[in-house]
Amino acid sequence: MTGARLKGEDVYIAGLANFYIPRENVQKAYDEINQGLANAQNAKEFIQQTLTKYHKPSGRTSIDNEN
Repeated sequence: MTGARLKGEDVYIAGLANFYIPRENVQKAYDEINQGLANAQNAKEFIQQTLTKYHKPSGRTSIDNEN
């Protein structure tokens, strides 16, 4: 136990999240989901496709405790 906090991509790397969306794309992803969800044939699939579209991990494989 270090007391270090997991942030952003660290949560994805630790396996606690299925997607990592960089800060600059969060609002775009939210807006796309918010606007398209009402017309989606399959809500779960639409959300997953949208999150996948904006999912951009850096390729890191371990948590950086120096942040």
